Amino acid sequence: KVLASVSPSKIVAFFKACKQYHLNGVQQPFWAGWVTADPSSFLMPESLHYFHKMFFDHDCAWCIDVVSAKEIDFCFSLLQMCTGYCTFKEGIFHLNQTLG
Repeated sequence: KVLASVSPSKIVAFFKACKQYHLNGVQQPFWAGWVTADPSSFLMPESLHYFHKMFFDHDCAWCIDVVSAKEIDFCFSLLQMCTGYCTFKEGIFHLNQTLG
C-alpha cells in the first residue's frame, strides 16, 4: 500500500507513510539478491540471545566503567528516533531486563 501511494525517492513522505503502518521504511533489504544471506536463515534465536547478553554483560558494563552510567544514558537519549526501532529517552542504565 505504501509503495502504491508514495515514491521511496520522496524520503520524508515515504517515511511518514511507512510510520502509519508501523514499518521501518526499508523498501528493499541490501541482501535481497544474495541467496544465502537472509538473516532469518542464519541468525537463530540462540545466537541473538548470546549477542544481546554479551553486549549488556560485558561491552556495556565496560563502557559504563570507563565513561560513567550518566554519560552512557545521555548518549542513548540523544539517538534519533527511527520508525520501527526502540529509542531510550531515559537511557539504558535503569533497564532491569534486556532479554525476553
